[in-house]
Amino acid sequence: LLESISEAHREENIFIIVNQLNLGIDLISQQNKRNQLAELNLSAAKKAKSSTAYGLAIKYSTIGIE
Repeated sequence: LLESISEAHREENIFIIVNQLNLGIDLISQQNKRNQLAELNLSAAKKAKSSTAYGLAIKYSTIGIE
């Protein structure tokens, strides 16, 4: 699914995408897919931080680290 979304669309909708994927994080068994989700969480954290949404930035950072 992520491969079919353009980079611009992914960046524009990063919070929606990451929130949905985080709901199913326990179902992701492939390490490369978990790494990809960690990178998406990092992108979401950076975007949240730049918007001064520090609580969300911490949330996405924490999920990405786990």
